[in-house]
Parts: sequence; structure tokens; C-alpha cells
Amino acid sequence: MNIYNVNAIREQLAQALSRKFDNDRRVSVYGAGGASALAGSSFEEIGAIEYFIDDTPGKAGTLFHGRPVITFSEAHEKCRSHLILVSCHTQQARRIMMTSLKEYPIDLAELGTLDEYVYCRNAESILAVYDMLEDDKSKATYANVILVRIGKAQMDPELVYKGKSYFALPQFEQIVYPDVFIDLGAYTGDTLEKCIFTCEGSFQKIFAFEPDESMFCALQARTERLRREWNLEEGWFWKMPVWVRQMLN
Repeated sequence: MNIYNVNAIREQLAQALSRKFDNDRRVSVYGAGGASALAGSSFEEIGAIEYFIDDTPGKAGTLFHGRPVITFSEAHEKCRSHLILVSCHTQQARRIMMTSLKEYPIDLAELGTLDEYVYCRNAESILAVYDMLEDDKSKATYANVILVRIGKAQMDPELVYKGKSYFALPQFEQIVYPDVFIDLGAYTGDTLEKCIFTCEGSFQKIFAFEPDESMFCALQARTERLRREWNLEEGWFWKMPVWVRQMLN
């Protein structure tokens, strides 16, 4: 049985989230791909973004989130003294992009990643969630995922990759009535369906949140099928009102 030093882990997380960015700098984002496409709400927190930097053929000269897309070469002239935030899903691609910025530096630019910027700006809330988690393994897993996303740690397979995934903890292996299951970021209902199989349909209610419109439609289709297959009563699944999804978007 693993024993986690949750106080030391919290201190490591707090230290990693302690960076203070220069809010007076103009901002440009390196990467106009999928990661940036999903980060619209994060850009509102950043404020005025002047440019998106991307060398993908066909992107330069277009607009992305209403801002001009420029090449990496153009950035050396237009983004001097900017805060340059790297936006990319994968760690490997993020490292390559950051290496390019360091090998071919933009004059007086401050460098960081979009994830790091957003997480550091919300450090107090992130640590509050850490403190709310009930068991030590959840705290360690939560911290590891965040530390990986901001480039401060390697993914710990003992924490993150489990055969049962979300149902690895004993508390989730024995879901019985009148338990309530809450799924934040329900996607198409795949985890929700696994939950029903895990507890053999014995639960009081399931609350599932999914802000993406197309994924929410798929979620509704799946829940209706599950209601018929498991002979569930009307109202077993709480459908999030449209205004909530609009607020989350």
C-alpha cells in the first residue's frame, strides 16, 4: 500500500504555482492549433492577445480567435518584449516549441506555457480543491496531473494509469443505493455507462455536466438508451440546463 506525504505534495504544488507573470507585458500565443481552439475562456482571463504564432502552412495571414496569425520568423520583429505563451496538448511538442524559443530567442520576451499561466493565476482555487479531496491518493493524483501539465513533473503511471480508471478507488468500486454519482466533463457518457455497470444500476441519481454542445447531444442519446436497457425511472439522469452550459462555455 502506497503512503503519500500529502503535506509535502501540497508544498510542491504550491511552489510550482507560485510564479508571478508580468501582467504589464503584451501577450502572444505560440500555437494556433487544437489546444488553443479549446482555450477560449482562458484567453478571456489573459486579456488582450496581439498575435498567434504558427508555422503550419496556410495559417499565417489568417485570423484565429479574432487575432492575426504570424510565422515564427515574423514574431522576432512583432513580438519583442512580449509574454510568449506556448499552447500545445502534448508534452513533446511543447518541449520542441519551447526549445525553438530558447535557441532562436525573441528579444526581451518572457516565456511560459498557457497552462502554467492559467494555473498560476488560479493557484489559490487549485490548492483549495486539493484540500477538499478526501483521500490521499486522490490528492497525489490531482497534484501529479497539474504538475505534468505545467512541466514540473513526469506522469506517475501508478497514480494516473489504472485498468479501472475512475473506479480504481474502493469508494467507487462499491457504489450502492442511495449513492449519487457526479461526472464533471461527461463527454459522450462513456464514464457514466461504466458507472452503471459497476454499480449494476443501483444508485439514486447521476448528475453529468458537459459544456460542449455536440458532446452533450451524444450524451443525451446514450442516457436514453441506458434508461431503456436498465429499466431506469424517468429523472435518473439530470440534464444540465442550456443556461448552465452557456455559462461554462
